[in-house]
Amino acid sequence: MEWIMHLESGAKEAIAMVPHVSLQAAVLIGSFAMLLTMRREAVLDARNHLILGSILGITGLCLNLLSEHMQNGSAPIHVYTDFVFWSGLLGGWRNALLSVAFLLLGRVPLLGMENFLFSMADSLLIAAGSVFLGKWFLQGQPCLLTFRLSLRLVFLRVLVVLLPPAMVLLASAGHNTLALGLFIRRVIGSFTFSAIILFCCALLIQRECNREWDTQEY
Repeated sequence: MEWIMHLESGAKEAIAMVPHVSLQAAVLIGSFAMLLTMRREAVLDARNHLILGSILGITGLCLNLLSEHMQNGSAPIHVYTDFVFWSGLLGGWRNALLSVAFLLLGRVPLLGMENFLFSMADSLLIAAGSVFLGKWFLQGQPCLLTFRLSLRLVFLRVLVVLLPPAMVLLASAGHNTLALGLFIRRVIGSFTFSAIILFCCALLIQRECNREWDTQEY
């Protein structure tokens, strides 16, 4: 019964967040498009640069501070897992850690020490998972990110982002309400906004790869 109540509460909260999260998702996709237009090597060859992690980390930091200002410190950034995920997936561990550092910096004013430590462990686990998926699936070649692979990554990403709150829930026998709420919000977000972000970014990458191949042919 308690799970059902939290599920209803999480669904209502997710609906209320739609305008706010839509803006954040648009900013992330826009950052990708800007990087591919101005410095495509920052995305297509991200492991040899620190641009991707820096841009996504700073963008996430700014969104976090804006979120705090708009909602009086009560609303941390809601898609920060996507910033960490893409930094690690394409850029490897260096970009992932850089992104995590910036994002945690923006969350310091909103969290107490206990919550901050959980947020840090949460971010590092997501970073590790995304780096592993990047090495496993992409092998340092973002152009391998096809539509079919994107479908698989949607479900694998869910496992990555749900692992930290799931571990807390198991340790507390399901009585940690904060972790339970986070778990439910991430389930909802993973199949909505995060899936849209994943497909849009994959489409942008494929378009740029096709353009590069066409250029090489001529």
